[in-house]
Amino acid sequence: MPRRSEKEGPVADVVPENSDAGLIEEIRRGQMEAAAELFARHHGSATRFAAGLAGPSDAEDLVSEAFVRTLAQLREGGGPDVASAPTC
Repeated sequence: MPRRSEKEGPVADVVPENSDAGLIEEIRRGQMEAAAELFARHHGSATRFAAGLAGPSDAEDLVSEAFVRTLAQLREGGGPDVASAPTC
């Protein structure tokens, strides 16, 4: 069921709770279960992308570090409004 977003700006006024944007809003409010869901949702594709850039031995470390940094930004109110995937 959609809910109203508390964030103003380019984010839609209504976002589904299970969407990436909904999970990001939950993370900003301190709901770490949402962070686990977002990580699980994108871990595989992010790891494959990182492996293509840096090789399989470094992929997991790169993905983990990127997620930790993004999570820190989200918890401070910054970061992306929607999850983004590489487009190559």
